[in-house]
Amino acid sequence: FIIIPIATSISSWFNSLVLFILLKNKNLFQFNKIFLNRFIKIVFASIMMGIFFKYLTLYFEKELVYDYDFKSFYLIITVLLGLGFYLLTSFFMKAFNYKDLQLRY
Repeated sequence: FIIIPIATSISSWFNSLVLFILLKNKNLFQFNKIFLNRFIKIVFASIMMGIFFKYLTLYFEKELVYDYDFKSFYLIITVLLGLGFYLLTSFFMKAFNYKDLQLRY
């Protein structure tokens, strides 16, 4: 069953690359300082979340074994704590604002 996520990842990267090339050829997209600054901050926040998530899985190692009854509970807690850490890190580094997340039609 590993081929489905691999195919999804490859098709998503291909779609992003084609969209970037089309927008760049029509001069509808260009990188600016704000984009590059936020991109670096988001990458740093993602790396920090990965490190935090690794330490969480090591902390809950005994509870995440195969035959433990509340394994899914600890897995959900671990993911939610990782998400909260990412959002807090991104907020304090000012990687994005709340206004950036709102949909504007």
